[in-house]
Amino acid sequence: MCTAVSINFDGLYFGRTMDIEFDFDGRIVTAPRRFLFCEKNAEGLSDHYAVTGMAHVVDGYPLFADAFNEAGLCMAALSFPETAKYFDTCSDFSVNLSPFELIPHILGKCANVAEAREQLGKIRLVNIPFSKDVPNTPLHWIVVDKSGSIAVEPTEKGLAIYENKSGVLTNEPPFPFHEKNIMQYSHLTANSIYDNGLGYGTGAVGLSGDWSSPSRFVKADFLRRNIEISRSATQSECVDCFFSLLGAVSVPRGAVRASNGKPHFTQYSCCMDVQNGIYYCKTYGKVSVSVYPVSKRLTEGFDLN
Repeated sequence: MCTAVSINFDGLYFGRTMDIEFDFDGRIVTAPRRFLFCEKNAEGLSDHYAVTGMAHVVDGYPLFADAFNEAGLCMAALSFPETAKYFDTCSDFSVNLSPFELIPHILGKCANVAEAREQLGKIRLVNIPFSKDVPNTPLHWIVVDKSGSIAVEPTEKGLAIYENKSGVLTNEPPFPFHEKNIMQYSHLTANSIYDNGLGYGTGAVGLSGDWSSPSRFVKADFLRRNIEISRSATQSECVDCFFSLLGAVSVPRGAVRASNGKPHFTQYSCCMDVQNGIYYCKTYGKVSVSVYPVSKRLTEGFDLN
């Protein structure tokens, strides 16, 4: 379970919740322009846009869960366990990538969603793990820039790419379901119905409040469309507003349990201030937010701080 959201305030803000039952052991890292992104069945990238995000680092290599590049393109991977399909064989007519290679490949080569869409049309995701100890995870992805977003889902026929007008992505079912499902809630409003005796907020009665994927999608979409911020808001106020939105779809520890009985909760939430090149992160149980300015790290060595 995870929820990703993009929104424009004074600039593009993008982020997600990471909801899992095991320790992700992630770090905020920057892969600078000449860091070598190795690719098991492709040429690899040694000269690319700098990429910053949250990654699980194995043997000095970042396995990104979410990130943005210096050109302003953002991307996040979310769990897609029932539907995701990867090919067992490579093709001579495609760029063959392992799933963990997709984020660095797209963010390394593409400056915007239009370029990403074109590049994704050439890609075949092959079920080759990072190592015997790090298997592939069934995933789908959201790709975002200031003009809009797309959802990317691996199917038996290849990558399905959907225009994502909501700017939101959660988990199962596939994206077309969520597109249709939110139409059932189009009547909800932030206004209140004052003659029913129930007080403020009654215009949104029926808004989903559980932590299932469809419910989180609907709630995030509603908040994204209705959340307000002053035109004179500071950068800090925009970030606070974004984290408030994510807080509404975050999972408290103990509210959801995985099939093994372990608590499935929001281990971190993040906000990428794309215009100012800053990655913000808040981990579970902490009030303070970690701030990671990117601009000074674009050409430095691989940063594990």
